Amino acid sequence: MKKYISFLCMICQVFLLAAGCANVDMSQTDRNDPGTTQSAAVESNDAGEGTTQPDSNVAQPDSGTAAGAQDNSGNEIGNADDGTDSSGTQKGSTPESDFDGIDLTLLSGTVLTAQLNIIRMELDKYLGSAIKISGTFAAFYNEENDELHTYVFTYMDLAMCCTEGMEFRWNGNHQFPDDYPQEMSAIEVIGVLKSYENQGSRFCYIDVDEISAMS
Repeated sequence: MKKYISFLCMICQVFLLAAGCANVDMSQTDRNDPGTTQSAAVESNDAGEGTTQPDSNVAQPDSGTAAGAQDNSGNEIGNADDGTDSSGTQKGSTPESDFDGIDLTLLSGTVLTAQLNIIRMELDKYLGSAIKISGTFAAFYNEENDELHTYVFTYMDLAMCCTEGMEFRWNGNHQFPDDYPQEMSAIEVIGVLKSYENQGSRFCYIDVDEISAMS
């Protein structure tokens, strides 16, 4: 009987030892098996699926400022150079006028001188055109032909040897000097460009209906 009990105890100890060795082998297998590590990595990735990653195909904002964008104050920013100034006026454009004709009062300096020279050189092109011009009034009496020549000078030096402007003739029954503006005063005239010949030369003048004194 005692031998039988001792035999059973030995069998139980063998089973216990076998079970312990199996647990040790399983733990080592988990650490050494590459498939186990890969499964753990997959599970980790599955856990992070809720985090949105940047898409490389999505266009990112440009570092430069696009047309129509806004600055930090919310003000709209225009193009870097659209040909306009801060007031919206086109750069380099000729000033506009309500006058239906050639408004020389909008020009000055070398630009005005150049335009007067163009009119003289291309006189046939401009004959009959309405013209408005302002400047200094001056009058000269020609004793040879007994004619009064009146001018509006856009430039005149003190010696009156260097002048620029146009001759004009005032329509109607006007007596000089009573009906005319004071000489060397500022005036503005409006009329139609015409021409005449004198000693084989051709000259242009403004056939004027209106003379206005300027303050």
